[in-house]
Amino acid sequence: MDQNKFHCLEDLIIHTWQANIVAIMVQIWKEERQGDCTFKYDVDEVMSFLKSQSVDAIARLAAKIIKRINIKESLNKPIKERDEEWLNHVKFIHNVLPYLTLKAAIKHADIGMLCHAINDCCLVFAGSRSKWLYIRELFYYKWLTDSPAAEPQLQKAILYNSLVNHHGAKDSYIKLDHAVELLNGFIKQLKADRHTSLIDEKLLLGRYTQLIKFYE
Repeated sequence: MDQNKFHCLEDLIIHTWQANIVAIMVQIWKEERQGDCTFKYDVDEVMSFLKSQSVDAIARLAAKIIKRINIKESLNKPIKERDEEWLNHVKFIHNVLPYLTLKAAIKHADIGMLCHAINDCCLVFAGSRSKWLYIRELFYYKWLTDSPAAEPQLQKAILYNSLVNHHGAKDSYIKLDHAVELLNGFIKQLKADRHTSLIDEKLLLGRYTQLIKFYE
C-alpha cells in the first residue's frame, strides 16, 4: 500500500474507533440523565462537560464504557436476541484496541503499557497463522522481557532500547526498526540524486554515512 494511503486509512480507523467510544459515552450519559432536556450532546457541550470532570469521575466513566463493550455478554445471548449491528461495533473496538495501545506505548515510551501491548500482539499474530516470522520474533521478545530469562533491570533496558526518540520530545518516540527504515530511505534518496555521478559507489556511500551522522 502507498504510504499516503496507509496514513489516510490509519486516520480513518482511529477516528472511527474514537467515534464509537464517544457514542457509547453519550449513550451512558443519556441513560443517567433521563428527563434532562437541557443537555444537547453536541461537541461543545460534551467537551465542556469532560473538562469539568475530575480524574476519578473520568476513570469511573471509562470503567462503565469498558463494562458496556463486554463482548462475552453479547455473544452469550441466543442468536435471535443478538443485536448484530451493536456486536459489529464492539468487535471493531476490540480489534483496533491492541494497535492503538501499541501505538500509544511507543509514542510515549510507556514501558508498562508496552508490555500489555506485546501480550495482545502475541494473541493477534498467533491467531493469524500466516505471520509465522512475526510470531517467532514477537514470542522471542516476550520471552526476553517477561520471563526469568532476563533480570528485571535488563528487561527494562531491552524495552527502552527498542525505541528511539526521533525529535527529543516527550511524545516523539518511534520503533528502532522504523528509525533504521528512515535511514535506509535517506541513503536510497541520496544515491538516486547522484545516480549520474562518476564517483565510485562505495566512496559515495561513505560520504552518505557521514551525512547521516550529521542528520542524527
